[in-house]
Amino acid sequence: MGSRTTKGPTPSKRKAAHKPSSFEGESNAILDELRARLGDVLEPALGGVDRGATDWARALGVDTKLAWKLTHLLDPSGDLSSLQFVPGRQAFDQILAAAEKRGAESGACQAARDSFTRYESVVRKHAGSRKSFDVLVTSQAPRGRSRAEVNLRRSAVEANASLLGVRAKAQVAIYGFAPNEDGENFDLIGVRKIEGMERMRPNVNWRIARSFRTDDDGAPVPDGPVPLGRAPKSKALAGLAVVPEFSTSPLPDLARVETPSSTAEFEMRGGEVGASARFDLTTAELFRPGETRYADGPGTERARVFAGVRVPCDLLYVDLVVHRELFESTRPSVNVVSTLHTGMALEFRTPDELPIEPEFVPLGRGLERVADPERPTHAELVQWALAQAGWDSEEFDCYRLRLTYPPLPSAVSLDWVRPKRP
Repeated sequence: MGSRTTKGPTPSKRKAAHKPSSFEGESNAILDELRARLGDVLEPALGGVDRGATDWARALGVDTKLAWKLTHLLDPSGDLSSLQFVPGRQAFDQILAAAEKRGAESGACQAARDSFTRYESVVRKHAGSRKSFDVLVTSQAPRGRSRAEVNLRRSAVEANASLLGVRAKAQVAIYGFAPNEDGENFDLIGVRKIEGMERMRPNVNWRIARSFRTDDDGAPVPDGPVPLGRAPKSKALAGLAVVPEFSTSPLPDLARVETPSSTAEFEMRGGEVGASARFDLTTAELFRPGETRYADGPGTERARVFAGVRVPCDLLYVDLVVHRELFESTRPSVNVVSTLHTGMALEFRTPDELPIEPEFVPLGRGLERVADPERPTHAELVQWALAQAGWDSEEFDCYRLRLTYPPLPSAVSLDWVRPKRP
């Protein structure tokens, strides 16, 4: 999980007018047609029956799950993804036969069958199979948290865990921003924790962490980040700002990997598999000063931090602790972006943005707000980090971001607007 700030401008939010594709046009048309034809069938058959899966199932004499699909398909507020609820051919015919017994006209039922045949043609033309078509229609939602989307992301995490041979319960980050004592810059703390990391295969090596750059003797380079707190002295882990109090002891076999980048990378070597060998690794760094505080010209208007996903995991969990006087607003703008083409570079284009909306909640001012019953030691970790930096916790606004089953590779970009110099 990586983080930095940038002086660069945010990507343009100006988007070209959307021109519907033939897929969108034909799919929306068949959705409208199916709803209309089914309405003609069900209105006389279900007149007086309350709308709901249980009541419809009882009235038609069909399975409740099938009736549930029908209510979702016919929901007028549903978008193109409603097509995933179209029953299969056999189930569709079952609905029509049941409706006809309850008074639906045979002509209306035949019109609905003809619409279903046209629906099958749309599926073959644009996807080839029903399974692929359902993925296609659910992918059109702009920024959703639908059950279908979450299920797809969960399946992706499970597949990546099996193929790549590693998995974590959660990736946790805490980013804090405060004015530097010089009045011209701001300081940044970055705490990163991998929770419940485990190997799925014994021979897997995995790059698990990146940290500050050091010289040949393991000392931090000038003007770079330094460990927040006292990292354990270890020649093998020189440059990795481990926080022992919030990490598993002993840690698995970790080794530094030489890279041409400005950061040091550390690799988890092969070992035991499964839950019995799970571990937590917490690192914490202080950038002092981190970046310029004010917007002094073009290209300095925004500050950005990146929370990148480096391992298949069930949850990305980020807390932000922002000094109330630092930016124009303590609340950042949030984007989930693909890092497939950009790596961990902070600059990205609009096409790199992913149609995923994480849960982002303002917690309020003061560290008492960060307590989480599901994570008993989390508030303690946040308080430890601010105490190490020497910051007054009552001067900070807190925010929390949660993203279940984050895609890989991806990152959450968090952007603030720097104020103009007073």
